[in-house]
Amino acid sequence: MLGKSLSGATEYVEQRTAAAAVAARDALLPVAFTFALMSLVAPKFSHTLLPAAFACLVLLQGRSARQTTTQPMSFGSGFTPIYFVAAALYLFARAVTAPQPASALALLAVFGAFLAMAWQMSRTLTGLNPIDQRKLTQGLLAGTLVGAVYLVAELLTSQSIVTSVLNHVPLLAGGRKGHFIFADDRIQSVRTYVLNRNIGVLNLLFWPMLLIAANEAERLKDLKSKLYVYGLFFATFCATFLSVHKTSKVALLLACAVFVLSKLSKRAALSAMTVIWMLATLAVVPASRIAYDNGLQNSTVLAGSARARIVIWNFEAQQIPEAWLFGRGIQSVIYYDQLQAPTATVVPGELSAQRNGHHSHNIYLQIWYEFGAVGALLFSIAGLLILRRIASMPARSFPFAIAAFASVTAIMAFSWGLWQHWYFAAVCMSAAALALAKSAGERTGGMRGTAETPSRTTSQA
Repeated sequence: MLGKSLSGATEYVEQRTAAAAVAARDALLPVAFTFALMSLVAPKFSHTLLPAAFACLVLLQGRSARQTTTQPMSFGSGFTPIYFVAAALYLFARAVTAPQPASALALLAVFGAFLAMAWQMSRTLTGLNPIDQRKLTQGLLAGTLVGAVYLVAELLTSQSIVTSVLNHVPLLAGGRKGHFIFADDRIQSVRTYVLNRNIGVLNLLFWPMLLIAANEAERLKDLKSKLYVYGLFFATFCATFLSVHKTSKVALLLACAVFVLSKLSKRAALSAMTVIWMLATLAVVPASRIAYDNGLQNSTVLAGSARARIVIWNFEAQQIPEAWLFGRGIQSVIYYDQLQAPTATVVPGELSAQRNGHHSHNIYLQIWYEFGAVGALLFSIAGLLILRRIASMPARSFPFAIAAFASVTAIMAFSWGLWQHWYFAAVCMSAAALALAKSAGERTGGMRGTAETPSRTTSQA
């Protein structure tokens, strides 16, 4: 009797587990679609979407996923693990010696958690079985395409959709009234720069999603899959160039140029990006001074935002020699900006006061300011390690990966700051999506090659 009861209980558990696995698998496509769409509609919540995506993958891995025997995202051997240990120790040291150590340590812990999530997500995504991978890639691609089309519609209609939503649900507007134009206590319109985050995240996701679309087009070879490629490309270009976010325009053009170059010569593309990366990380301080000394902050050719940033960059660059070796510590840019604000003066004709600014709008310069030459060297090595991994990618994935790297490189040079949670989380999600796209493409190519082998053998016979 007891044996029958245990057998029945075991059968029940197995049935429930199997049902849960099926449900989890069926939910993959709509969940992936929702995550991609929300990343573009509400990018400021990327720091929430990343942990949520990580939690979903943990549940999926426990129910219906399997890990491969390889370790595609391992730290490797030799120099790489030594570098990670040295970088972690240095970051910790610059946190405990920062102007506000408790805040710096908390921030470092959050960003370390984001990085760990992205690393584990990449391993999990590359280890999923092909069916699960395909559902995830299809959902992500569809969500990104719908999000891009939504942004085009918003830009063409002066953000009529979000304006209507905010008027019906005022709580979503938050407390920043400066972002809106009011009429009779109602939001008449949303200022165009509010979509800058959305366009930036779209450009971060664009290349991984384009690789997914290209893989689907290669696998299916039908009109619908090709329309995904052209539709995503066209929608991203329209959204980017209809927006006022000039950084994304520069990033997209640079990434496209690198993509085309990589198709012509892998070595040339790698060399070009290596030079650009080294100049960005190691030559940013003199470049900022030269730009200001040559009067670019007053140039009518440049946009107002660019002219204002040249003032900010020069002011920060002037302070770097005072702590050039180790920098001033984590979050010191905003800490000293708050001290400078009450007495900051504006030079006649310039568009920004002589202060750091709430954000550096240049992550390379911020790293010099907060971490000094040691930090800049560690950061440059990090980029070189990423480029080395990109160089080892299959020929099909390489152009998309190096274009994605070029896009991130450009965005870091002109927009936002290093310690903005949503931005770092969005970069992490983009990296995980690229790992998924690469793995799915390899498996598609492998299955296609396996399917073609018998036919070739038969014809030869």
